[in-house]
Amino acid sequence: MTPLTAIEQALTSGVPTYLVRQAICWASVGAGHRGPGAFRRFKHDLFDEHPDLFSVWHAFHNARANRRAVEWLLDQGLIRDDAARKFLVDHPDPDLP
Repeated sequence: MTPLTAIEQALTSGVPTYLVRQAICWASVGAGHRGPGAFRRFKHDLFDEHPDLFSVWHAFHNARANRRAVEWLLDQGLIRDDAARKFLVDHPDPDLP
């Protein structure tokens, strides 16, 4: 099945359009991003090819990094459980388009 056929099939089968858009984005910028410098290439390609998604990706990336940091601090016993829970509730992942 060609990528275009897969996209057409997904759109006509009731798959939410945001998932189709995510798949298209990954197919266009995700290919070849392995090895040294992969993250830098991904960010540059994302900015060049999908500038409307760059700020969304950046907000999502930062939110997840902060949540992982709080979870790590909790696992290490450096913060209280109630403080970690409050932070995680107060700082959910951003809405995605």
